[in-house]
Amino acid sequence: MGPGGYAGLDMPACLALLKARRVSEDIAALLLPRWEAGLLEAAALQREDKSE
Repeated sequence: MGPGGYAGLDMPACLALLKARRVSEDIAALLLPRWEAGLLEAAALQREDKSE
C-alpha cells in the first residue's frame, strides 16, 4: 500500500501463505499476477467511484 493506494501484492509473502495452504507453487505462480491485476483494477474502480 502506497500513498496513491495499492502498489501490488507482496509476492513472496503470498507464495509462502499459499504454500502453507498446500497450493502448488506452479499454480500459485500462474494465478498471483492475475489476482494482483484484479486487486489493482478493483482499487482503481473504487477510487473512481469515490471521486464522483
